[in-house]
Amino acid sequence: MSYLRDDIMNSNTQIKELNLIDLKEYILKVHDLEFNLREKINIDEKLLFGIEIEFSDAVFETIQMLIAYQIEKTYKYDRLEKNYSKWCVTNEPSVQKSNINNPTNNIIYGGEIISPILSNKKENWLILQRVCNILKENNARTKKCGGHIHLNKAYFLNKLVEEKFYENLILLWYYYEYIIYRFGNGDLNHTRLLARKYAKPINKLYKKEDYLDIYDNLNIEQIKLLLKIKKYALRITNYSLEIRNPNGTLNPVRWQNNINVFASILETSANDKLDIEKLKYKIFNREKNNKKKDEISDLLEFTDLIFNTDIDKMYFLKSYFDTTKVDNKILKKENQK
Repeated sequence: MSYLRDDIMNSNTQIKELNLIDLKEYILKVHDLEFNLREKINIDEKLLFGIEIEFSDAVFETIQMLIAYQIEKTYKYDRLEKNYSKWCVTNEPSVQKSNINNPTNNIIYGGEIISPILSNKKENWLILQRVCNILKENNARTKKCGGHIHLNKAYFLNKLVEEKFYENLILLWYYYEYIIYRFGNGDLNHTRLLARKYAKPINKLYKKEDYLDIYDNLNIEQIKLLLKIKKYALRITNYSLEIRNPNGTLNPVRWQNNINVFASILETSANDKLDIEKLKYKIFNREKNNKKKDEISDLLEFTDLIFNTDIDKMYFLKSYFDTTKVDNKILKKENQK
């Protein structure tokens, strides 16, 4: 592939501009890529983040004890309160169940592991890997669980005026939301059922006929107020921007990739060169004319827009292809003679 440098860590192929033959080669390269944990991802070490790993089936007290003993080495496992300086295990009623048939020995299964404040360092990724291994070794499952990510809000607001940042973010998210959701499906090929209640698409903020408000009169303050409610895919908290739509996972590589993708979305939104008028027009044109979504075109466009290196593009696409068959659609297309 003459258009693709061997150094995918630094090259940046504009995949939307590739002809079909080269695009197919790129997709095959994605298929061949090993999906491994990286020492570092392409986000600034100054960007702080945290994660919430929901899990079911594993015994709550066992996981709490092992996290305390093996990760924090505190030799205490009765900590139920959230402590943002340590990995801790807390209750999460939406995914928990108890042994109701044996009230004298009531065992609680499931819960949530909350990380301390993290940054893009090798040691943090290795600890995350160990946390995931503890869960897997104790038969934890995530089929009905969420995998929430908190990204430091101040980091992005220091780059761009607040109102402009949120305008960029909301419009970008609104147009590509179906791509974002399909990526977030992760280990499953569908969005978990509880997301309908706790991680609704932000396009549910608008009725179909309200697309003109998106185009002409985007009420940022009203949207920010609504997004403080804990029921949409994107939530604004006092200190962070919480991403709520991804499904849960016990795969540390998928966790790392999710963090990289959503941090990149926010980083793109903090760029004052983002073409907002183009996004508005695309939303207006799609909604007004009831245009069918073109997944291949939108996916390639989104990938080029969000990422600056081929390694990030390939990791994103590899994960995306796990939950869709869009890569097969591309590979089956007839080459033009």
